[in-house]
Amino acid sequence: MTKQGSNGQPLSPIDLENSSKELSGATFGAMAGVVLSRLSGVIRQQILSFVFGAGMATDAFNIAARYPNGLRDLLADGALSSALTKSLVDAKASGRDAERKLIAVVTGFFAIITLVLALIGFAYAEPFMRLTTSQAFQNRPGSLKLATNLFRMMVFYLPIVMFTASSMAILGVYRQTFRATFASSFFNIGNIVGAIALAPLFYWLGQDPIYGLASGAILGGLFQFLFSARPLKKIDLLVMPKVGWNDVVGYKPLREVLSIMAPRAISQGAMIIALFVNTLLASGGNGTITYISSAQTIILVPVGLFGVASGFSSLPVLTSAANESGGQRFSILLGQSVASAMWLAFFSVISFALLAGPFCATLFAHGRFTQHDAAATAAAVCAYSIGVVFNSSSKVLQQGFFALGKTQQVVINSLIYLAVNATLSFLLSQLSNGPVPFGISNSIAAFTDFSLNVYFLHRICNSRNINFFEHAAATGFSLKRIAMITALTFPIALAGIAISWRWEIFATAFHAIPPFFLHLSGLAIGGFLLLILFAFLTHKYGPPSLYDFQKRNLQKVARRLPAPLRRFTRL
Repeated sequence: MTKQGSNGQPLSPIDLENSSKELSGATFGAMAGVVLSRLSGVIRQQILSFVFGAGMATDAFNIAARYPNGLRDLLADGALSSALTKSLVDAKASGRDAERKLIAVVTGFFAIITLVLALIGFAYAEPFMRLTTSQAFQNRPGSLKLATNLFRMMVFYLPIVMFTASSMAILGVYRQTFRATFASSFFNIGNIVGAIALAPLFYWLGQDPIYGLASGAILGGLFQFLFSARPLKKIDLLVMPKVGWNDVVGYKPLREVLSIMAPRAISQGAMIIALFVNTLLASGGNGTITYISSAQTIILVPVGLFGVASGFSSLPVLTSAANESGGQRFSILLGQSVASAMWLAFFSVISFALLAGPFCATLFAHGRFTQHDAAATAAAVCAYSIGVVFNSSSKVLQQGFFALGKTQQVVINSLIYLAVNATLSFLLSQLSNGPVPFGISNSIAAFTDFSLNVYFLHRICNSRNINFFEHAAATGFSLKRIAMITALTFPIALAGIAISWRWEIFATAFHAIPPFFLHLSGLAIGGFLLLILFAFLTHKYGPPSLYDFQKRNLQKVARRLPAPLRRFTRL
């Protein structure tokens, strides 16, 4: 088959190399922002665990926060930002006035929607909390009232996050991917301020200190938007929303945004509903919600780093490549992104299996958060880590469906994911208590979603005479590699669950050694060994793009080492 570009001319290796560099540059910026943002989230969770521990008040906060946080993910990490990104690319070609009008109308429309949702949530907070929590949680004295009051406070985070999601899309179009993804660090900073400064203030006023944390969440949303808005002012795209009827009705670009957003919203909404189901089933156990919340904070680091960042940066490039005849560039770029995301996510499963115990103990086992709480969180991390491989890969694969204009398949796959997750969560939670059943059910559902994405993307490509697997094989993405990683991921994670519980026993046996020093030593030794293992496995079995990246960086390091040590960096 002739290798052609969008103009029908042969597609040269230079074109592929330039596209790969463009994708790599945008992805690197997004990854850098995501990793700093997720790490700030881990620090936030560490501070919250130290201040509040794992009890009724923390469970009530996490329950109340999950619903506005779920809608935040729907807007910022999913539907609105993706839909606005595509429309902004079209508007950009028509000039600055078209961009400004699009931003003004879209933000005005969604400002009304999110404000109405917030007011409805405020008015019906108590029945909503009754509907979405278990009877066991409601029977705990004061729990329902506390969760209701916290929900009424945090539901007004929705209008704020809508503006942040819009800013994120604009920054992505203008290739400021680092600032776009780093902005959520300021949300975590607001939470930290709430825990350290505002919680004592509420205690002094005779209120539950957890209200200070809720206030910090609102403050963090404002911080996040202000950080995103500053560069928009420099490029003259910080505009006032338009909320007039005439500005909305008949405005074609808004209808296009809504039509693009709908499938993505349903897809992301399925995951939010699955989260609601898990919250309902887990709310009966004291501390279980907190263990899950802490585990997911950690799990979001690799998912965000390998999945969200790659997907966010790849959509504009893949959309352009999908329009070319032959689909070679599309297949290679998508295969490169998925192969790298899957390999890095797989190694994160190994890392969690070996180090989740000391890692969670180092982070969380302070103040009111006990060693047992840390062990339960570590076991939850290992259970959820299986899903890291498949969730990360699916987030990249879904960009392929959107680039090809086959969004309905993403909706179908997501609904199947929801059904599998909800069913397994219910069944497994009846067999065992604690957070692990929910992690296992989420991971199996994520594997199901990933398998469906691979199968149907392959079918769609075949219908367009695109040899997806043939082109992607050169990037390290193949059915054989998928089968190998899948076969290893589940037993490694299950072993990690057992190791996590054994670490608590191990740490107790060496009670003469200060716990923090023991945990930190385990992390340092294990981290060093894992680094060597990663370099070796990537050299032998890793995707070519990662191998080349590793080789280039080792060569840079080798130039600064004494001659006898340079041979250890040669691959």
